[in-house]
Amino acid sequence: MSTSDVPSAPKLSARKLSAPKLNPSSRPDAQSVERLLSLGADSLSDVELLAVLLGRGARGRSASAHAQALLLASDGLGGLFD
Repeated sequence: MSTSDVPSAPKLSARKLSAPKLNPSSRPDAQSVERLLSLGADSLSDVELLAVLLGRGARGRSASAHAQALLLASDGLGGLFD
């Protein structure tokens, strides 16, 4: 295959890109993040810790609700890694 057979990359427009606006309620609780930073992971529940790690929810669910659903479906934190 010669270089003339390779399709060229699409040209990028000069318009500004912006991050999508996230619903603040889809993010983990700020108090959970503060406790994690000041007191460590042992100070958080499994749901709070997973919510912080996820960073935000999905499909209209908060990070905490998404974390709780994942933990229930996997039978706890240990089940996430099996």
